[in-house]
Amino acid sequence: QTIVQFGFGFEYKGWDIALEAVRLLKQKYPEVFYLILFSESPFSQDFHNSQYEKLQDMILAKDLIDNVAVIRGFQTDGSLGSFLRTAKVAIFPYTAHPEHIVYGSSGAVRIAMSHGTPSVVSTVPLFYDLEGTLPRVADSEELAVEIDKLFSDTRHYKEVVKKEMEFTKKNSWRAVARKYLKIAV
Repeated sequence: QTIVQFGFGFEYKGWDIALEAVRLLKQKYPEVFYLILFSESPFSQDFHNSQYEKLQDMILAKDLIDNVAVIRGFQTDGSLGSFLRTAKVAIFPYTAHPEHIVYGSSGAVRIAMSHGTPSVVSTVPLFYDLEGTLPRVADSEELAVEIDKLFSDTRHYKEVVKKEMEFTKKNSWRAVARKYLKIAV
């Protein structure tokens, strides 16, 4: 059972929440595997290096060395697609910080959704528009429970994928352009 998370290596991505969820899942799924695709920007390299070191320390402290891999650097679209096809679940356990709460949307989760990889997101405002489409979790325990449900309940798995695909179709460039043209005319 493989879990994937990708994006820039910033602290708010919830790596600590994900690692604790994997630790909890390891009790039921000893071979669970969490793949972190840790993108980096040359403008934030010192911060990324610091986050990478923290990740390595957490992996060791939680005895997950055989259950977690961290791949640093950007992935091509093709490579990312391959990783998403081999993963059972994509996770985005982002955290909120009172000084910089983001009210926008995540491009990364939309990439996972468009590949049909069931995704789980956190309850931060960044994912407000996915309410009712994707499972939203508040902490590592809820994340572990939801991942377990996606691993073990085929009907739930298919329902999440179905909702994702409906959302991505409704919000595709073509669909949005048609909505815009109706307003502009």
